[in-house]
Amino acid sequence: MKKIFLTMLAVIISFTVVSPQTFAAEQEQQMLTEEQSAEIERLLNDEDFQQEIENGMLLQSYVTDTGEFIVFDHVKALEDGIDPTLVNEVKADYDKTNAYFAEQSMKSSLETAGLFKAAAKANCSGAQKYVGNIVSGTAYIDSCKTARIISLMNGGASATALVALIPSPGTVPAGIIGAAIFGLGSAVISYNAANGTGIKIKLLRNPITKKTYPYWIKPQ
Repeated sequence: MKKIFLTMLAVIISFTVVSPQTFAAEQEQQMLTEEQSAEIERLLNDEDFQQEIENGMLLQSYVTDTGEFIVFDHVKALEDGIDPTLVNEVKADYDKTNAYFAEQSMKSSLETAGLFKAAAKANCSGAQKYVGNIVSGTAYIDSCKTARIISLMNGGASATALVALIPSPGTVPAGIIGAAIFGLGSAVISYNAANGTGIKIKLLRNPITKKTYPYWIKPQ
């Protein structure tokens, strides 16, 4: 009840910064269910998941995915003294995803001509940014990152590997986005990414607790 009350409070406050037309349009998006919201909040309060978030943010500077594959400079990470077990686990996650994209890029069927082919090129669709204010905003994830996120999740990758791939957009920590993605699951992400333009996730910031919560998800 407390979570629902605080979320409703944040929604009410957001009326002061968005137009009625904009809010009405947002009501048409795919709202998070109570179960999804509860799972996301559980992840944000789980110590093990929080550690994975911290590990992922620690590795962000070693990860590049602007080309055909995810590039992880694991050698530099090891030279900088990052835990070898952590580095090797994330490398294995990325190697698995890269192998999948390499396989998909060799196929020419219509099934692989959309989302995955777009990510295999360096021609990403959609934006990669955060637009908002102190109480609400929207995180945009482009088609390339979205496709890789789906592949990582389907391959059983860790939250560490996922968060390391997602730069913190604006003032929103990558961990918030990571928790939202894990809480929603790959099926929901895939559904909203089906048009190949990436996804966007609405976020509300509770003015009392200062915590940020995902509100809805939709295609870009």
